Amino acid sequence: MSARHLFARLTLAVGAAAVVVVLAAAPATAAPKGNAKGHLILDNQGVVSTAAPGQAVKQAAAACDGAADAVVVTVDDVRAAFPNAVQVCTVAGKAVTLTSQVPGDAV
Repeated sequence: MSARHLFARLTLAVGAAAVVVVLAAAPATAAPKGNAKGHLILDNQGVVSTAAPGQAVKQAAAACDGAADAVVVTVDDVRAAFPNAVQVCTVAGKAVTLTSQVPGDAV
């Protein structure tokens, strides 16, 4: 076997071993970003609906636009409050809230 052949095989073996080490070190439960489990439940003054997390936060912000007691809420805030609802604002005497279907550590 020539030195060039031996070098190529050795390089291939080292490369394959490096790939195995990298794959073994990766967390087994890592999900692709954006594939969070569970929707958020939006209670908009008594009208309850579910939506994807980012969409629900946008809908709540739109419902609270101009409300004096409106607070900026993130998906992480809502997940951290699980199983309790997070009040985003009050419109016409009725609360606008967001509730997560799953806790933050489940996403």
